[in-house]
Amino acid sequence: MRICDLPPQPGDCGARYQRWFYNKNIKECMIFSFQGCRGNQNNFRSKEECEENCIAYFDKNMKKSVSNFQPVRSPRIVTEQFVKDQAVISTSPLVRSRATDPHQKELRRKRRLERKKLRQLKRDRKNGKKKRRRSGKGKKRKNRNRKNKKNKKKRRRKNKKNKRRKKKLKPTNDRPEIDLSNTDTKSKSNGAPDFELISILDKTKDTMKSNIEKIKAEADTQKD
Repeated sequence: MRICDLPPQPGDCGARYQRWFYNKNIKECMIFSFQGCRGNQNNFRSKEECEENCIAYFDKNMKKSVSNFQPVRSPRIVTEQFVKDQAVISTSPLVRSRATDPHQKELRRKRRLERKKLRQLKRDRKNGKKKRRRSGKGKKRKNRNRKNKKNKKKRRRKNKKNKRRKKKLKPTNDRPEIDLSNTDTKSKSNGAPDFELISILDKTKDTMKSNIEKIKAEADTQKD
């Protein structure tokens, strides 16, 4: 089998190149899409090349091509040069450069901060003095009334405790009143009597007796 008698092999590498092959049934060169690899030698880049190599063999008036008489070789991988995607570089001043200059980075950071401050001022003007909670940030405030009630109760308890402490700490100028009634019974009921209280009670009794005697003497003198 010669080269021009081979069927076209498009391959399976995913590329698409317009190539020509010789169709021996029609005896004409035809276009087919070659995918870049795993094809045979019935694969020509132009129609003229196909006609020179294949039609010359069948036409006796034209010179025969040397390639027709060569044996069929093993399929060779035909590849095209891969060109990487290049970034589009624009010279317009509106496009911000992607340079890694530290000075430019600092300028961008300051611009971002200024924009952020302006946004905050606009929000404050719209909402007034009320605090605005951002959606999705922070915990949601649930059961606010319950928390307020609990806090009020705690404050009341603290205030009551503070008042009690203040009352205890206040100095009292009032002297304690001593009940002289049933002193003997109290002293008897107590197993271990206080000597200090007993001495105070004795003194008060003596003073009361002396006062009573004075009052009686004054009354007698007035009668006489």
